[in-house]
Amino acid sequence: MEASLARTVLEAAPVSILAVDERGTVCLANPTAKAFWQRDLAAASTPLSSLLPGFDVKTMVTAERRGRPVSLKAEIVGNENDLVVFSVPFDSPKGPLTALFVRDETERLRTEHDLERLRNEVLLNWQLNSLGELAALVGHEIYQPLAAMTTLLHIAREELQSASIRPEVLEALEGSIAQAHRASDIIRRFRALLSRETQFHADVSGRKLVADIEPLLQLQARDAAFILKIDAAEASLRCDVVQIQQVLLNLLRNAFIHGRAEHNPAVSISGEACADAYRFEVADNGPGFLNPMPSFDPQPPVDGGTGMGLGLSICRRIVEAHGGSITASNLSEGGARVSFQLPYGERE
Repeated sequence: MEASLARTVLEAAPVSILAVDERGTVCLANPTAKAFWQRDLAAASTPLSSLLPGFDVKTMVTAERRGRPVSLKAEIVGNENDLVVFSVPFDSPKGPLTALFVRDETERLRTEHDLERLRNEVLLNWQLNSLGELAALVGHEIYQPLAAMTTLLHIAREELQSASIRPEVLEALEGSIAQAHRASDIIRRFRALLSRETQFHADVSGRKLVADIEPLLQLQARDAAFILKIDAAEASLRCDVVQIQQVLLNLLRNAFIHGRAEHNPAVSISGEACADAYRFEVADNGPGFLNPMPSFDPQPPVDGGTGMGLGLSICRRIVEAHGGSITASNLSEGGARVSFQLPYGERE
């Protein structure tokens, strides 16, 4: 009766069961194991090492002594599977054998990974919603002083235009007015980004998009003691100009902070018309990313920085909201590179 019960359990078990001798050869395999590996393992005297690479007799003995399962990856019928193996020694008429219980964890781990990704997406959406509420509150509070400042600057300009004032003073005043308007636009469009609005999208030349902020870029480069090179090709793309300019400014700021080389620190901004999209690239000659696979997820500030760690995350959100993609990598000759692609607008 016991033998009949054991055979029934062996044949009906939902996990793969193997009996292995001291040489590491499979002597017996249940139907689940045969179906899993898609062959008759016992009839072919299959060596265990061919089924579970890395799980040899020595590993098996160690697992027996510890009484713990062993986790490993193995290629099964062309697919990489995550397996858990539990071994139990037993005596048989043929001598001492070891029973291996092999459980395939691939689907469970994939499900857990999907659930974790979903959890992170829900958390990120909650954070972005909270950020949207914060942006609305901050925007409401900042709009009024910005509007007042802009009005006062206009009044000052009108008064100064009638006096004998040096041209560079008026030029600085005009620049202040433009930046006040720009600050208002940034707040309004950042709120639009969080609500997925596209009302500010327009066709614009990639070269003009960069040229409009080139004075600001050069000013920041001068203050940071960097050499700045700009080369943007002429091609039309559809985007929110202010948002894409903010992406470039943020990437440039990151390069100034983290990409300083020991000698002649330099940053380049380039724009290239590719087959299916317009490609922007910001590169520096500094030490590069610490992580060879840089993340665009929110990060804690580094080196005692005062930032919120949201810069690259917001850049990615802006680019993806435009139907584009963004990547980051280290350069083989040294330095870091962040590039993003945006779809074209109406092309002739």
